[in-house]
Amino acid sequence: MANLGERLHNAVQERGISYRQLAADLTDAGGLDVTSQYLTMLKRDPTANPTLKVLRALADYLGKSVGWLIGEDPGPLSEIAVAAAGLSEESQAVVMRVIELARRADALGTFISEPDSPAWVRQAALLGLERQAEVVSMYGGHVLPAPLQTDDYARAIAERMLRPSQAPLTPDEVVGVTAMRREGVLGSGRQLWVLVDESVLRRMVGGPRVHLAQLDRLIEQAKDPAGVTVQILPLAEPAAVVDVTAFSILRFTEPHRSDVLVTDGDTVVTDLPTVEGWRQMFAMLSHAAMQPDSSIELLNRVRHEYATHLD
Repeated sequence: MANLGERLHNAVQERGISYRQLAADLTDAGGLDVTSQYLTMLKRDPTANPTLKVLRALADYLGKSVGWLIGEDPGPLSEIAVAAAGLSEESQAVVMRVIELARRADALGTFISEPDSPAWVRQAALLGLERQAEVVSMYGGHVLPAPLQTDDYARAIAERMLRPSQAPLTPDEVVGVTAMRREGVLGSGRQLWVLVDESVLRRMVGGPRVHLAQLDRLIEQAKDPAGVTVQILPLAEPAAVVDVTAFSILRFTEPHRSDVLVTDGDTVVTDLPTVEGWRQMFAMLSHAAMQPDSSIELLNRVRHEYATHLD
């Protein structure tokens, strides 16, 4: 069965146009920001997975259906259509948004954040992105990044979360998502590099015993050669002020996939200049932070302080 690249090539030849012309027409008429290089990549890369918006624009311009363009067996698609039959317009819209977000999580290069999406949809998309990343760089300025949190630490945060959300997750759901993110990022061969403000280590979350167990877990992770690179930004010598509580940068092995920025927990940004600016900020913070060995020493000191309070 023909794949997307073959179908696209055949349709472009049928129209007798160049990929440069196709990109220009889609940009002018369809409002898409695509290049001839991107379209050529779709033709050559069998794993390419553009967004539904791009597929619809290509299909409309080339006089084809989306189903024909992607060359998929109509069987599974028909099953989805049958399953969605009879749903209200609102429910059908939810189904379409889930499908679109799933395609974007696979395509990645053109992922567009949708802050108004339900919280579980945003978290599901983020899970997919983190599992595909080769290098995950995270900054935690208020609490520890989710993949490093114990279940009790995550639950304590969820139970005290003050930020409103369109569809907030329950504490049990937060613990479940945190566990999946932890499983997806740790011990999977990918590199995890974490910068943590010292205030995070000293901020009591969930009571002394929960916090002490979290410090023990973080020390264990930091000492593991195949685990996490942890650097602490010390309070004694503040070198920078970051106006967000957390952000992460995800890097991928595929050459056609751009790095992405994640802010505010689950808001994904792919604008290249923006991502590059935040990458430079992470590099500056890393330069100002304590080296990994010194960071572990500080972790042990803070852990001793809390252990003393429990005795």
